[in-house]
Amino acid sequence: MYDKQHPLKIFLLSLIFVFVAELGIMYLLAIIEVKPEINWPEALVDSTLLTSLCVPFF
Repeated sequence: MYDKQHPLKIFLLSLIFVFVAELGIMYLLAIIEVKPEINWPEALVDSTLLTSLCVPFF
């Protein structure tokens, strides 16, 4: 049978997906640009800001 998921669970999973996707994109951009080191604080702040901006739209 099909189980309905709680809307809050779907909301949180969507936000987690956005955060992980943005973090991965920042990681890949650092690799593509061939930087000697990845700036993790910048990637984490960018991912957090994008996730917080998405909250009102979900």
